[in-house]
Amino acid sequence: MSPPSQHPLVARALENLLVHPRLRSQNLLPDPRRLAAMAHSFPALMPFEGRQYRHVKAVLDWDHMIPSERATLRLYCAHEDHEARLLDLQFKQRDEEIRRDDLFPEFDVPDYGEIDAAETYLASVEIETWQLEDLRFFSDWRREIRGTIARGALAAVRRRDAFRNAYARRRSDALGGAVVVGWAPPALAHAEHWGVEVWLVTDFDGASGSALVFMVDHKTLAVTREYETEIHIA
Repeated sequence: MSPPSQHPLVARALENLLVHPRLRSQNLLPDPRRLAAMAHSFPALMPFEGRQYRHVKAVLDWDHMIPSERATLRLYCAHEDHEARLLDLQFKQRDEEIRRDDLFPEFDVPDYGEIDAAETYLASVEIETWQLEDLRFFSDWRREIRGTIARGALAAVRRRDAFRNAYARRRSDALGGAVVVGWAPPALAHAEHWGVEVWLVTDFDGASGSALVFMVDHKTLAVTREYETEIHIA
């Protein structure tokens, strides 16, 4: 199966990438070739089931360091027209805050984080190569999963040898069972449809630990991805 093509609104947002003024002032802008390569490497996004993308904004954000060492590619997606208007308004307000505070290089200014959107994607960017790393997804509805879908995902995970082996190796039953964390977009679930993210905590000392993560295609109930992750509580 060939990889899905990028959504037109996502592709347009990446082509018209907004760059934070503090990156511009350091001449840290990808040239057209690098920009095209970065846009091409961004995973193809699919709006959540039954919804559509109405508006998408993309910004290359700075790391609050001079000279900057890394950047963050932020992608904000709106599902409804009123969300699109709100997204534009938030960007205009943030632009004004940055212009107001950007007086001297040694003064800190806001970035484009913490803007409300239906779907938010963040990717760390290596400035020297403009390579994308560590794509993450956020939404305020991510944990809203119907019981039947959650139970199906849990059943699929419990049948896996990796789950059974990890569960048997744990040193404490107090770590609990598998837990549904929330929805995962196809780009992160490595699935044809939206996935359900399930965690099994394998070790935890009260401050840090590890977990085995499973991604389950919510329509086929196929486990499409497995990996280990670290847990840290501030």
